[in-house]
Amino acid sequence: MLAITLILLFIAGFIGLYMLAGTTQDLRVARNTQEGVVSFERTQAAIDSVLRASAISTDNANDPLRTIDARTLNAAELVPDNSYLANIQVNINLRAANVNCPFMDAQQAFDQSSVQCNFYDIQATDQHPTVRTEVHQGIARFVLNVPN
Repeated sequence: MLAITLILLFIAGFIGLYMLAGTTQDLRVARNTQEGVVSFERTQAAIDSVLRASAISTDNANDPLRTIDARTLNAAELVPDNSYLANIQVNINLRAANVNCPFMDAQQAFDQSSVQCNFYDIQATDQHPTVRTEVHQGIARFVLNVPN
């Protein structure tokens, strides 16, 4: 009777260890998934901070989309006191400047010759020891050419 009890206890212990190993693997997968999602959210927030800084800038000096040259900046520079965006690199590239806008609603509101578009590619990169996330977002910005 004692031998049967020990065998059943051994089998129950083996099943418990097997289940524990599976649970540990599930926790690793969950942690990696969470790190990936947080990294994606951080890179998307960095792109949003570039768009926000451009929208609220009152002069060209503070507008991240002001230049035709490629720019690289740290996203934390755009949002003061925000450690969430620390170490996220943002690259801004102008793909086309002063071209006809493909958006008909803008063309209808103004004379076609007075509305042009600049097209940007904004790339944000967040790199950790376990996760690297890179997000690209295309932006079209209207440029009004007001005659003198």
